[in-house]
Amino acid sequence: MRFRMLTLVATGALALATMRAEAQTELQTYVGQCKTSLGFKDADIPPTIDCYDGVLFDVSDPEHDYVGYRKVNDQVDLTFACRWAGGSKAARSTAVSVELMLHNRQNGNTCVFSGKRAPGSPTLSTLMIGPTSPTAGSFWVQPSEINNGSARCVGCHVSGPYISTPLVAPVLAKYGLLNNGHDTLSNMTFDDLNASNPNVHAKYHFIGAAFANWDRDRNTYIGTSDSGCSQGCHLIGTSPANTTQSFVIAPAGTVLANPTVYLQKIWDAGVMPPYNYDSHYRWMNLDTAGDGSEQENFANAMNATTTLVPNIALPVQFDGNWCPTGNVPQDMEAHAVGVDVENAFTFSSVTWFAEKLRSFNLKDGLVCLNSDQDPGVTCRDFDVSYLCPSGNWTNTFWNHTVNSGGGDDHEERSFSNNAILAACGGRQPVGIRARIFLATRSGPSPQIIVGPNDRLARLSQYGLTCNNSDQPDGQCSNYVVRFQGCGAKPVTENHRLSDVFTGKFLTASSSTSGAAVKNTASGSTRQTWAIEHVKNTEYVRLKNTTTGTYLNVTSSAEQATVVTSTSSTATSQMWIVEPVVYAPFDFRFRNLSTGKYLTSQDPALASDKANLAVYSQGKNPSWTSQRWVIN
Repeated sequence: MRFRMLTLVATGALALATMRAEAQTELQTYVGQCKTSLGFKDADIPPTIDCYDGVLFDVSDPEHDYVGYRKVNDQVDLTFACRWAGGSKAARSTAVSVELMLHNRQNGNTCVFSGKRAPGSPTLSTLMIGPTSPTAGSFWVQPSEINNGSARCVGCHVSGPYISTPLVAPVLAKYGLLNNGHDTLSNMTFDDLNASNPNVHAKYHFIGAAFANWDRDRNTYIGTSDSGCSQGCHLIGTSPANTTQSFVIAPAGTVLANPTVYLQKIWDAGVMPPYNYDSHYRWMNLDTAGDGSEQENFANAMNATTTLVPNIALPVQFDGNWCPTGNVPQDMEAHAVGVDVENAFTFSSVTWFAEKLRSFNLKDGLVCLNSDQDPGVTCRDFDVSYLCPSGNWTNTFWNHTVNSGGGDDHEERSFSNNAILAACGGRQPVGIRARIFLATRSGPSPQIIVGPNDRLARLSQYGLTCNNSDQPDGQCSNYVVRFQGCGAKPVTENHRLSDVFTGKFLTASSSTSGAAVKNTASGSTRQTWAIEHVKNTEYVRLKNTTTGTYLNVTSSAEQATVVTSTSSTATSQMWIVEPVVYAPFDFRFRNLSTGKYLTSQDPALASDKANLAVYSQGKNPSWTSQRWVIN
């Protein structure tokens, strides 16, 4: 009898082990499909992931919900949500549910995982095991169990991988997951996908054999067959449980043929107004990763086909004022992925400095040299502080002995690096800000300005550019931007341009491909230039109204000749107009291609003093030959 009982126990244990092995094999097969379809490796996924390393976005009782993010690679994002996770990391508790999603924002392939509760337990651990770990089956349920109803993700995540409710939107914006290339609102109808081109699918769909019976398109678009959440919640607004706001929910089977009206209803409801300039839904992350340059541009937002950017691509109403199609932003906010949106920097604040800073970024610190300034301008005394990963700013660092008496101000990161690391508990900081005292240190409150993480090649109200090759560590941050304000579309204006050094006027040669030269105001019809704005950018082109040709730089060499050429899209024909500090009527023209400035020839060096050449030369703040009056 004893022998038989032992045999039965052994047999039962063997059967249980076999069942576990089969379950583990199913999950491992699924993970293998995920790696192939999404494009990542085992080592890209952390072996453990802690719920408490996410952001607590709902502090209400009993919710206490966390959401977190990990970058897997340039195309794949890992997000997780832990519901009803009480306590803190120090006083660890359990959660009611834990979900994890892997999403490739380029091809839309998506994998989902749901945490496993122990038999009879209503909760589970808040310390996740990475899905690629050999022991992942001990934490995650099998794909077939998700398919059979334990976590019908498709029931709520119908419009995209992320649910953009008001509470979680700031966190998604922090991690660059809003408007980042996935479909948040459909630009194609459900019928279009199935009828006109059955091979076209939304940029969001589950993969794997266990989900073969899930309509691939239904992961994104609202259909008519399912019930519950999938009939119309979680597009942007709120839950249908709140009947007072139910009209912002798209009815079952609705496609967004008129997204303007739909978004207007959300705004009117006060749920999450996407038209407000400070709406979190307006953050976007549209750069193509892996190309060596991080670019977030207004032009990209205007041309976006996989995302809907409210108040930019559509004519909408804000505070009773209409912003027509073609409107341009007045400012831009930006922050690196992982930095809270409250610590974003703006174009207007960074360029508020009267000084031209040699550097102001997290990697280098702040440096101001008097030799870089316009005549009469000297560097003020700055101090800097750094943002720790905990979200707290350090005390200020002030190299006050350097700037005494109005000298150069050196606040390099390297000067205080050990102290900065100590202040951040041994971790690298994630942000920088500078403080300027407008009077004395005992005077009025200081002006505090947040700066970027990297050396930026471009920063304007129209966007930013960061080149990996410009960085000391060879890698730019991933930036998230939000455009502010609504300005009228720039118009082309005709002007004559005279340089401050000689007072003579920019004059096109009589030859349509000849050099641009300098003449006195002789009434020449070749002295009028149309300042044409390049669409959706801060750049201009200078077109001579008589010859129809454009001012063009011939090469990137120092003192390259500036000529007039027929129209092209070359950046050598594009210029950035820079106001001169303390000289409100003077401007410099910096060429977009070369980075050098439009410069008139010194008459003392010219053989023909009535017709001076025009060059492209590096900036010299003291040269009035690089300063122009727009008459």
